[in-house]
Amino acid sequence: MKQFKTLLLEINSRSLKSQEKIINEKFLDWKGSNSQTDDIVVIGVKI
Repeated sequence: MKQFKTLLLEINSRSLKSQEKIINEKFLDWKGSNSQTDDIVVIGVKI
């Protein structure tokens, strides 16, 4: 959780599309070859 919060703080100035790509890449790296057992939802809102 702490690493995810840190990641969000690091990428918050980028475009939403760029953030989506980075978060997806980091998730796939973290998951590795393990199968996904839970659903994950990340919602971005531009104000």
